Amino acid sequence: MLHGKQFAMPAVAGGVLGVLVLGLLGLGFQDLYADADNWIPVVAKLRRTVTELPDSGKPVETEVWEGTYLRDFRGSELEKLEKIRPRPAQPMHQGRFVDRSGRKGKVYKLAFRTRTALLMQDNTPERPVPAVSREQLRTAGREEDRVHGIRCFVIPMETTLFRGVEFSGRGCYSPEYDLHLYQVLDSTVRGSGLTTRTRTEFYDFQLGAAPTADKMRLPTGFVVQESLCSACSGTP
Repeated sequence: MLHGKQFAMPAVAGGVLGVLVLGLLGLGFQDLYADADNWIPVVAKLRRTVTELPDSGKPVETEVWEGTYLRDFRGSELEKLEKIRPRPAQPMHQGRFVDRSGRKGKVYKLAFRTRTALLMQDNTPERPVPAVSREQLRTAGREEDRVHGIRCFVIPMETTLFRGVEFSGRGCYSPEYDLHLYQVLDSTVRGSGLTTRTRTEFYDFQLGAAPTADKMRLPTGFVVQESLCSACSGTP
């Protein structure tokens, strides 16, 4: 979801969960959480593909994760992905839960192997005003695209350098449905000659299909721990 003037995207590169921030400038925002159950519920499938792009040679697909994405009327979200290629000997999952049932949203990174829910330090970001963001994206001349018949605006990422790794990318945001329909992150270790590209995309949408209430909570048996990493706030 949108983070103020930015939005965050989960990324898996070489088995390491990373963070990217994509610039989304000039949008309007308002506080719409527990006092307004007006989000469009969504049930969708989710795919994340990691590909190595060497300076010379062919791209090599290294990881594929697939799973589900759920969102209810309050904007609470649940993501769960399983690594399917190369398939590990023991099932490997990763996930995220965004709880907007209260006045302030909370973001949890889910570790299924240890059954822990890491509570990120910052609360969830405010939600954009769809009509305002749509008009401002159009006025700003953002390229339009369509994903499975849904119109979205292509949002480039401001190139960022973090601990010797350069991040760049783009995403396609639908203000009508408040969804990032796909997101692409390129991460390059300075001087390595190798870029890792992570693409996260939704498909098989069921817009307006509300997930059952029992699914929109922390998974049973998970123990909550608080993150000590200020740089990881909002990380799925």
